[in-house]
Amino acid sequence: MKLSRHDTRFFKTARNLAALLAIIFLATGCGWGNPAPEEHLAAGQKYIQKGETRSAVIEFKNAVAKAPENAEARYVLGHLYLTIGNFLDAEKELDRAAALAPENPEYALDYAKTLVRLGRWTEVETLLEGSEAWDPELQATALALRARVQLSAREAEAAESVLEEALSIAPENPDALYSQALLHITRRQTDEATAILEKVLELNSDHAQALTTRGELKLAAGEFDAAREAFDRARMIETANIGLTVNVARADLANEDYD
Repeated sequence: MKLSRHDTRFFKTARNLAALLAIIFLATGCGWGNPAPEEHLAAGQKYIQKGETRSAVIEFKNAVAKAPENAEARYVLGHLYLTIGNFLDAEKELDRAAALAPENPEYALDYAKTLVRLGRWTEVETLLEGSEAWDPELQATALALRARVQLSAREAEAAESVLEEALSIAPENPDALYSQALLHITRRQTDEATAILEKVLELNSDHAQALTTRGELKLAAGEFDAAREAFDRARMIETANIGLTVNVARADLANEDYD
C-alpha cells in the first residue's frame, strides 16, 4: 500500500502523541484497573501500525471518552473514520479537533475533506481560509477541494484555474489530480479522465474515490467485470461506506442483465 505524504504525516502525529502520553502515564503511576487515556492511545497506535483499523478505532474512542479536550486524539479518531468511509462520525470528531486546535492545518483539511464527502459544500471554503500559507502538499490539497466545490456549482472554468495552480505547486498531488479527472468527466472527456485516474492510483493505490470513479466509468462503458473490481477494491478500503456495497451490486446486476 502506498501512503500519501499527508497519511505519512498523520501516522507520525499519532505515533508522537502515543509516545508522549505513554511517558505521562508512567510518570503519574496510573493503575491497571482503569486504563488511562494514554494507554488507549498507545494501544491504538500499535493497531494502526498493524493495519487493524477497527481495533484502533475502539482504542481511540476510549481515549477520547476519557480525554475529550485532547485535540490530537480526536483528530486521529476522525482521520480513521474518514479513511474507512464513516463520514458522519468523522465529521463529529474532526469538527471538534479543528475547534480545539484551529491553528493546525491538517485538522482543518481533513474536516474539509469530510464535508466534501458529505456534500456540505458551503462550509468548505471557511475551513480553508489561509491555506496559501500551508506547506505545498497541503496547499495543493486545499485547492483541489476548492475545485470540488466549484465543480459542484458547475463552475468548470473556475475549477480549471484553481487546479492549474494546485498542480503547479504539487504536480503529483493525488487529490489535485483526482479533481482534474472530475473536471474532464464534466466535459465528457472520459479518455483523459481515465488516464488521470490511473496516474492517481499509481501514486496512491488506496485512493478510494479514484477507484469508485474508475468503476463508474467502466460501468458506463459496459465493462462490468472491471467496474465490479474497482468498486470492490474501494469497498475494501472504505469498509463503512455502504454506498460502495450498493455499487458492487449495481455492477453484478448490470452483468446479469447483459448476459
